[in-house]
Amino acid sequence: MTCEASDFQAVISSCLNSRQAARGLKEATRAIAQGNAECVFLATDVNEKEYKNLIEAICREQKTALINVESKEILGQWCGLSKIDDEGEVVRARSCGVVAIKKIPGTEAGEKLKAFIGQSSS
Repeated sequence: MTCEASDFQAVISSCLNSRQAARGLKEATRAIAQGNAECVFLATDVNEKEYKNLIEAICREQKTALINVESKEILGQWCGLSKIDDEGEVVRARSCGVVAIKKIPGTEAGEKLKAFIGQSSS
């Protein structure tokens, strides 16, 4: 069973709809530090090196799963921050550097994500 980008997107949108996700540096850092995050998605192309180092360090300290995403624009799109026209093309992309998932849903995509985290941690 492999975990694909569409599974990550489904988990993030499901968690945002049920208010189980924290996006942005301040919200995500707070959720991770308090031990409320099960999984964190971090964009590898964030502008500040300290931004990335902070999230990685807190995740290591709290033993929270960290998944790297290649682009902050893609992560912003997964979070629903991008404007999409009728043809499905992105009109205005807003970026998002980090998203912390507080509770992974019990959906099929959520189960794939849990399996993916289990494989990568061992």
